[in-house]
Amino acid sequence: MTKKTLIIVVALITIGTVFIGMSEVEARPPHQFDDQVAQGEYIANIAGCASCHTPYEDQYMQPELSPEDLRTVSLFEAVAQDRENRWLAGGRPLDLGPQGVIFTPNITPDEETGIGEWTDEEIKSTLKTGINRDGKRMHPIMPSYAGMADSDLEALVAYLRTVDPVSNSVEEIPETQMPPWPEVEAPAEPPAADDLSARGQYLIHEILKCGECHTPLDPTTFAPRIDLFLAGGQPFEGPWGIVYTRNLTPHDETGLGEWTEAEIKRVLTQGVRRDGRRIVLMPWEYYASLTADDLDAVVHFLMNDLEPVDNSVPELDVNDVLIEFVDIGTDADTDAAATADDEDDEDDEEGLSNLAMGVIAAVLIVVIGGVVLLVRRPSSSKES
Repeated sequence: MTKKTLIIVVALITIGTVFIGMSEVEARPPHQFDDQVAQGEYIANIAGCASCHTPYEDQYMQPELSPEDLRTVSLFEAVAQDRENRWLAGGRPLDLGPQGVIFTPNITPDEETGIGEWTDEEIKSTLKTGINRDGKRMHPIMPSYAGMADSDLEALVAYLRTVDPVSNSVEEIPETQMPPWPEVEAPAEPPAADDLSARGQYLIHEILKCGECHTPLDPTTFAPRIDLFLAGGQPFEGPWGIVYTRNLTPHDETGLGEWTEAEIKRVLTQGVRRDGRRIVLMPWEYYASLTADDLDAVVHFLMNDLEPVDNSVPELDVNDVLIEFVDIGTDADTDAAATADDEDDEDDEEGLSNLAMGVIAAVLIVVIGGVVLLVRRPSSSKES
């Protein structure tokens, strides 16, 4: 092989490598992350881990709350949390009525009061089985993550390892007498983003855990009513009054059957119903972290894959200070806003794509220019 041919071959390999790398970036499923910790943080956010495991600021932990503080806790929970000093440090009291009050555990990597001494396998096993490293069964208010994909579970553990350790001793949760969580064969990887039905089902069942609140419990056995899966009606009583979870099935009269995609997305990410009322208690601030693809998948599953269930749910009975209506404009305005958001996402993607193409073009110019110069350059024998 001559020197000139070798140079051309090397240049072509370099150019091919650039284009192959570009195609790999474009083909990567949107819900996957280059960094495992970033993926784990995303899972922790949309799963709402902080909603239970991050305690409130002291002013929101008082037995009697002012109307404004009650409003903050009920409508904008993330604002009430001590996110700066006690992120995921546990100690949040959960009033379970007849079952008493329990305190959420510290899941920061503090060695004495948190999970710092736990192995990765112990953390994963606890999340999948509901039995901690001491062999005690956790309270059923803690969701089962038995069906979470291995890669998502490993990413979640990797993220928890990076959280700032906080020394926060928490009262031990009494061992429950409830039956153990059922064993589930979890996939190695979560469903792909382009499979809306499978991805939406995975998110709702295994990550967002919508059924934990929106599937009512049998009042005698405390077992979930499978015949009313996601059909709402479970009461949550507290200082705010009584809130009943809504029917998420696509039933035209009692569920989401008449809602538009834009309206469902708004309630998930902004906490505002189709009638403009701000919802109480639902952790929409965490669902706001959903990527556009995952939000599409969740809405698709709710609208197309659930069987409609006719289950009328009582209206909420809460303090008047918690009734807030937001000006949402007309349906056309809502759809236009959703379209504008989609266009903004497309513009961002197009901008990034154009930037990438510009960089690639510059590299190609340099490479090809170098090839031309080297090929046309006189040999040393001619120069002498």
